[in-house]
Amino acid sequence: MAQTMVAGPPGGSTKRSMSIGEMGTAVALVALAFLSLFIAAKAWTPEYAFTPLCSAWEASRASGAL
Repeated sequence: MAQTMVAGPPGGSTKRSMSIGEMGTAVALVALAFLSLFIAAKAWTPEYAFTPLCSAWEASRASGAL
């Protein structure tokens, strides 16, 4: 049995918009990137750039929030 190729539109790609989930993921990742840059820029030394995030996560974990 031979497989037939189905040709798409003449440009090679179909026009498709993002779904709500894909858009939400993109927005969340961009926000996380900017938050990470902001936290790293405010750190007094490079070693402590992400200590506030780790401390907040550990505190919420200890309190049973996670």
